[in-house]
Amino acid sequence: MNPRWGELDHGKLQHYLSNSGDADVEGMGSLMGDLHSMRIKADYRMGNSAPEDKNTATLWVKQAGFIIQTLERRCREANRRQILQALQAYEDKLRGS
Repeated sequence: MNPRWGELDHGKLQHYLSNSGDADVEGMGSLMGDLHSMRIKADYRMGNSAPEDKNTATLWVKQAGFIIQTLERRCREANRRQILQALQAYEDKLRGS
């Protein structure tokens, strides 16, 4: 695994996952984007009380757990090497290599 990947901020991580070449992992990248949008609403859009709703907050905590479980599962499975290669290919594309 590329050691620089551990230094990615959440936005970059989302883009990497969304370009992983694995449908489940790409879905988690998209879901991370949704989670990030909700966090922005909660932290900076004070006129929008939806993120502070107990049921909404509970849902997003569960979604975060689902993201973690899915990524852990996919990384244990046989296609881990393919995912890592796709992530490296995406990074190479970003660098213009």
